[in-house]
Amino acid sequence: MNTALSLIQVVSAVTLYKLGAHFLNGLITGEVTNRSTRTKLLMMKIGITTVLIFVYCLFLSYCQTGFAQTLNKKLPYYEQTEEEARDQLQRFSASYNGLEGWRERAATIREGILKGAELWPLPEKKILNAFYCNHREYEGYTVVNAAFESTPGVFVTGSLYRPEKVNGNLPGILCPHGHWNSPGEYGRFRPDMQKRCAMLAKMGATVFSYDMIGYGDLREVGWVHEHPKTLKLQLWNSIRAIDFLFSLPEVDKNRIGVTSAGAGGLQTILLAAVDDRVSVTVPVVWVSAHYEGGCVCESGMPIHKSKHHETNNAEIAALVAPKPQLIISDGEDWTKNTPEVEFPYIQEVYKLYGKPGLVENAHFPDEGHDYAYSKRRVMYPFMAKHLGLDIDRVRDKNSEFDEGGVVIEEPYKMKVFNSTLPFPVTATKSNDRAWDYDLTDSPVVYINNCIENGSRMSWELGSDGIVYIHQAYENERETFNRESCHRHFLLEAKAGSDIPIIFDKFNAIYHGNI
Repeated sequence: MNTALSLIQVVSAVTLYKLGAHFLNGLITGEVTNRSTRTKLLMMKIGITTVLIFVYCLFLSYCQTGFAQTLNKKLPYYEQTEEEARDQLQRFSASYNGLEGWRERAATIREGILKGAELWPLPEKKILNAFYCNHREYEGYTVVNAAFESTPGVFVTGSLYRPEKVNGNLPGILCPHGHWNSPGEYGRFRPDMQKRCAMLAKMGATVFSYDMIGYGDLREVGWVHEHPKTLKLQLWNSIRAIDFLFSLPEVDKNRIGVTSAGAGGLQTILLAAVDDRVSVTVPVVWVSAHYEGGCVCESGMPIHKSKHHETNNAEIAALVAPKPQLIISDGEDWTKNTPEVEFPYIQEVYKLYGKPGLVENAHFPDEGHDYAYSKRRVMYPFMAKHLGLDIDRVRDKNSEFDEGGVVIEEPYKMKVFNSTLPFPVTATKSNDRAWDYDLTDSPVVYINNCIENGSRMSWELGSDGIVYIHQAYENERETFNRESCHRHFLLEAKAGSDIPIIFDKFNAIYHGNI
């Protein structure tokens, strides 16, 4: 392809030069004796030459894009044709023999994914520094905003859903999100995201929905999604999200599920492929052999192909075998061929383990790219079956799933950081410092006042090194974190730090007492 393009460029350059030279020579080789006329013709020659150069540059640009794609019959770099995808899967299938052969190939692919994402070997896991705020109670479930530090300076923000009553060990479920970013349909704030998290919590699971890179709270302080290393940090955040679930006393470490749609579907299969702690997966409208993804968080790093490995998203989903997996597809995006192309390949891998029934495909040929109720309707019983959830808690008298009791919250209520609970002073304000943040920039890590029976307060680190704690007006007794006359907070700092603290606004305390 590169050779053909080079020949086209050379031929086009020579042709343009000859045509231009012939045309211009014809203009100035005539019987021209008048000096002013000759000057005008010379200026015309220069102008026409400039135009020809401009046209030639446009032509080269076209060769590099549309024309080159037409010659090669290829879509953009992150896709291949559907026929090429079928051939690729056949080639993959012929490259190994039996279960042992597949296991060797699977190990190579996992290593290729982690190396492509620059996570080989895995970075050292630091303390999570998790904290919680704004506890809410609804019918059958509770929600609290939560955050943890995946790597120094990087705080992963999200919402933690739990059953109304936490009794015994509960399954843990992660819910990343895809590229929904319009008002009313944004990230983890989307109504359908809130519905599935709350419904799973009602059924008896602890569910954590969390922001992808450049979404939610972090976008407001300067983070962006379209960054060359987004895929690396996003996958690392998902790995650390399992650590966060494991840190919760009620979570059963042997029952961890993941489900999401779109780009979140890639997070679902990637996380399950590289982290054995995942037990059950439901990737939605994502698994395709011919589509790798058009965003940096999907194909911005060489996780699909290197000198030592080659794979596609269908085979990454196969790496989940033999754990339970429900693949949900539709007829209006790149998953339209899943029942005939991708799913049979994945099921053959499950057959090698003797468990073809543990992978299922729910296809919606007349639907599009979403996680609508129809798709949630098949996800709920699958999760319930394999994670031991009580599905009867969310069914109505007609055995339909009743999502009507889920309260759809406004985004402001779901955000972790605000004027009352500011960002940690050690939080890095951009993607660029995600992996080299120096905690010595400030001795204060965080001041956590989200303590039961504590009172609200905000804080800031002054340029003089003094921590200023501002107390907020209190008039809500017997409410989480609203009891007056208590000043509980936890200051996290480097051991041995000498940090002066000044409290102010004492007259804002309930009844003026302390």
